[in-house]
Amino acid sequence: MKTNKYIALWILITLILAGEYIFLKFKMDYGFIPILIEKYPDIFAKINYDLQVGRDLSHFLGWVGSFFILLTSLYVIRKKIGWTKNSNSVARSLNFHIFYGLIGPTLIAFHTSFKIGGLAAISFWSMVVVVISGFIGKYFFDELWQYETEIKQKKNIGVKLTQFYLKKHPTAKEEDIFELKKEVVGYLGIKKDHGTKSLFLITVLYLTIMGDLRIILHSFGFPTSIPSGTQKIYIQYALYKRRSFFADYYQRIMGYWYSIHVPFSILMIIFLLIHIVVVLFFRVD
Repeated sequence: MKTNKYIALWILITLILAGEYIFLKFKMDYGFIPILIEKYPDIFAKINYDLQVGRDLSHFLGWVGSFFILLTSLYVIRKKIGWTKNSNSVARSLNFHIFYGLIGPTLIAFHTSFKIGGLAAISFWSMVVVVISGFIGKYFFDELWQYETEIKQKKNIGVKLTQFYLKKHPTAKEEDIFELKKEVVGYLGIKKDHGTKSLFLITVLYLTIMGDLRIILHSFGFPTSIPSGTQKIYIQYALYKRRSFFADYYQRIMGYWYSIHVPFSILMIIFLLIHIVVVLFFRVD
């Protein structure tokens, strides 16, 4: 299963939880809970569905959410002890890591009934930082992974683009193709000297974000000289050139990301465990 499918599954689960939360909060007889109570009264009719922290439902969401958060550590452990020896294993483990890192905090948010305070607040806001930084890290990880894959497979996208263009335009001259390549790369805001001169990281981030927004909007500013329906290969070339220009910067960004994501992950887990101990031994919710 690809990362996008895991994210789609997380969104679906979040929407279901949000719906159930609204139905319970406003005492509406809708959703899955009334069906479960009717079908299995011996199990579900005995549960206290009060949304207040410390009730049955809150405890259940807290335990399950904590379990998923602790499972995120498996990815780090597997990398440390060498279980992820091939790229497929790494990708699969990372996908589970991302899913656990999304579903766990989501369940914890519903566990708190969106009322954050006390010791648990430190763990919660650390969790928020971890989730946001996780999305950022995944993006730049994918960029570097894709670039390294292209290098290993020796994909000469520039040659493919030239061949593709000559097939469509047999009489084209070499300078026409060069200008076209420059125009396509410029579509993502990349200039030729970006590969040689030093740039601020904030500039790299800005060019990367704006370039991706252009791809999402697709038609916004796309070179008119490129025929409709043939844009995919041109965008692939532009992305490849951007990765080759910015690979070192992306590595530096990942270094800064690591110094934020990992400490906050450790802080989150430490305070999560403290919160669990306090709840178990002192009955404080």
